Amino acid sequence: MEELLVYLKTLPWPVLAFVAYTCVWFVSMVRNMGYRRLAKLVAANQLPTASEEAVSVVLLYEGEEELLRQRLPVFLGQQYSRFEVILACATPLSANTQSYLQGMQYAYPNLQIVPLPAHVLDISAYNLVLTLGMRAARHAWVLLSGISSMPAGEHWLATMASYIRKDKHVVVGVANTASARGFARHKYAFLRYWRQFLVLLWGQEHKHVLVSPQNLLLDKAFFLEKGGLAVGAGLRRGAVELAVNRYTNKGDVARCLCPEAFVITDLPKDSAQCGEFQLVEHDVWRRLRWSLWLDLCSLSHAVLTWAHSAFFVIALASLVLQPNPLWWLISAVVLMWLLHALSRDIFFHQSLRALRLPSMHLSLPFMLHLQPVWTLALRCRYRRFDKRNFRKQFV
Repeated sequence: MEELLVYLKTLPWPVLAFVAYTCVWFVSMVRNMGYRRLAKLVAANQLPTASEEAVSVVLLYEGEEELLRQRLPVFLGQQYSRFEVILACATPLSANTQSYLQGMQYAYPNLQIVPLPAHVLDISAYNLVLTLGMRAARHAWVLLSGISSMPAGEHWLATMASYIRKDKHVVVGVANTASARGFARHKYAFLRYWRQFLVLLWGQEHKHVLVSPQNLLLDKAFFLEKGGLAVGAGLRRGAVELAVNRYTNKGDVARCLCPEAFVITDLPKDSAQCGEFQLVEHDVWRRLRWSLWLDLCSLSHAVLTWAHSAFFVIALASLVLQPNPLWWLISAVVLMWLLHALSRDIFFHQSLRALRLPSMHLSLPFMLHLQPVWTLALRCRYRRFDKRNFRKQFV
């Protein structure tokens, strides 16, 4: 034992700390290169030839009367020759809304209204009206969206329809979030993007487990044969995501990354609603195929992020605190850290801008380090609730 202690004292610990930090830094830099994966996918995306396939647009309405008057004309004004719009109402319509919709149906004959049956005002309303809207569609392809979303432009429908193929059953579009104001909403927007980015980074993009029901084109016959969107007993939100995740395979899905096909979705109104939405999304996440594998990927990503910070502090302290500091090694460590931070920030920013998302330059290091803490806190909060009454309490 004494010989071992003497041997350990003779080791050049500052140099070993520098070597260890260099190894962690190299792995982190490889990881940073993956941050621009989404930017590369968007840049490589080529718009197919125009399609004339008839499409039914099913819009979910949950009582947003002001947004309905603002956004319904945008959906009805799409530059596409063969389409209809079906408004699936998950809440009862007021007298003013009914009058407004009657006027819109007179102006736009391709508008249908699917009201919620009066005897099923329960937790399955969200899932029910989407399935009813899909069954009411007259065309073979159904594009799901909602009044809480806004298309990027008048060519949104045409761009999504151009990806329709005979060998595909799903066309996945991008649903961005609006600009976040307030810490809770900014955190919610980051975590949504982070989950989508994580799937792409680890090569699982063919699974499309993080599809958004706000921008999703489905083969009507294929999903109705599977039972529609009714996945899970009492499952309200998340039914669409789980249906695509469980029913489709690698060759069934096409991905549309053209900015013209993006939609902007509204963020939760306040911090309390952000917390509720995160709990529901976590409940959906744990039901997905490959969810355990993606959790392990997220954990390894967090360990690497924290290890890089820890080894940087250890290497810098061991080099500075020795009797004769090696300033060239200290300079090398600082420059490596700056290069790592800049590359991470720039590459992450490139993917954000390619997807037309707001920049996270200043908050990115803070968000990346706290992401595993937030995830763990969410898991602990989720475990405290009675699962039998979970969705009745939060959805």
